[in-house]
Amino acid sequence: MIKAKIFFTLLIASSMTACSEPQEAAKSESIQTETQVESTNEVVLAADIEWEKLNPARGDQSPPSRNNLG
Repeated sequence: MIKAKIFFTLLIASSMTACSEPQEAAKSESIQTETQVESTNEVVLAADIEWEKLNPARGDQSPPSRNNLG
């Protein structure tokens, strides 16, 4: 009976210790996200997009595309 009480006490104590560690990690992650650099993404109107031919060799059958790389 005493061994069972000791076992359950150790089980509860180790569970509480294991559950408290991720909270510390979450705090450090929130600190890191606050110091991130600003995004360089840009939202543009559909009318401002310059469309090109995806495969100019296909002529009129070539689907239109936008140069997203710069």
